[in-house]
Amino acid sequence: MGDSTGTKSVSTERVINAPAEAIFAVLADPRQHSVIDGSGTVRKPRSGPDRLVLGAKFGMAMHHFVP
Repeated sequence: MGDSTGTKSVSTERVINAPAEAIFAVLADPRQHSVIDGSGTVRKPRSGPDRLVLGAKFGMAMHHFVP
């Protein structure tokens, strides 16, 4: 897989049995991002609001595992 720049990407789809409001609440809360991170690299928020809004900025503590 790839795009016109030659970078690789992977995508997937999944049905989540939850109301849209509950899903959006997790996405809008940076403190919950480690729960939904499939890579295991997102640790915790470092800065930013408790709830994201349009234009909000936030930082995350991340860890990349190198074999």
